[in-house]
Amino acid sequence: MKELVDQLKRNRTLSPEELRLLLTDASPEEREYLHRAAREVARVHFGNGVFVRGLIEISNYCRNDCRYCGIRRSNPYWPAAKRATGWDSGHSYFRAEKTRL
Repeated sequence: MKELVDQLKRNRTLSPEELRLLLTDASPEEREYLHRAAREVARVHFGNGVFVRGLIEISNYCRNDCRYCGIRRSNPYWPAAKRATGWDSGHSYFRAEKTRL
């Protein structure tokens, strides 16, 4: 198993069968070796810092379509998306409020 970890670290890829074997059949010692190698690679690429990212919403209109986001462009349950596509109904799942800055 350690050979697979070293191969993954060196080549940055394994076959699907090798990945399955590594993730399901490794002993506790081999998993620790994998975790140690993963931490080492992460530290080389990302350093030892912690990065915090935040988002400040100015409105509930967004042109992006981030899959994780509730106000994404393609979300049919978000009022801004409904208004932008011309959809209108007497009810909605969310209440949209206008805010003056």
